[in-house]
Amino acid sequence: LCTQVLHQIYDVDAAVSTLYRILKPGGVVLVTDPGIQKIDSVDIENEEEYWRFTSLSLRRLFEEAFPKDHVEVKAYGNVLAAIAFLHGFAVEDLRRRDLDYCDPDYEVSITLRAVKPMRLQCHKPPSQLGKTLLPELAHPKCMLSDGLPYAGDDLMLSTRSQ
Repeated sequence: LCTQVLHQIYDVDAAVSTLYRILKPGGVVLVTDPGIQKIDSVDIENEEEYWRFTSLSLRRLFEEAFPKDHVEVKAYGNVLAAIAFLHGFAVEDLRRRDLDYCDPDYEVSITLRAVKPMRLQCHKPPSQLGKTLLPELAHPKCMLSDGLPYAGDDLMLSTRSQ
């Protein structure tokens, strides 16, 4: 879980690489970070605020460490939510229906879910895996996630999205 912190880390590439490294295969990282936000002068003075992300930039950042089909990004916000947030209103000050509308031009909060691909330990070539160990591998929606031929004991799998 990584909430509202990436914009405060200067070496954000290393942070994302570390998130990938520390996850177990099949592990999930959930990330939130502000889109539209007031700049905090105290954080600037203390060198604690470096970046502003969009849904596109956050996606691209995580796709450098995680497979593209393992990264989901969604932004929330609209012009009213952005103005209210910048003026310091609480969620209780607004009507729920006014916050439910998402306008892609006003990304107030950006969420991301990334999954580290599964690894299987095996000693059989992929052609035998589909029949003996994992019947779902024989399904056309499954593939080797790195696209490389079988080359040892570690086999990385992912499911293609349709």
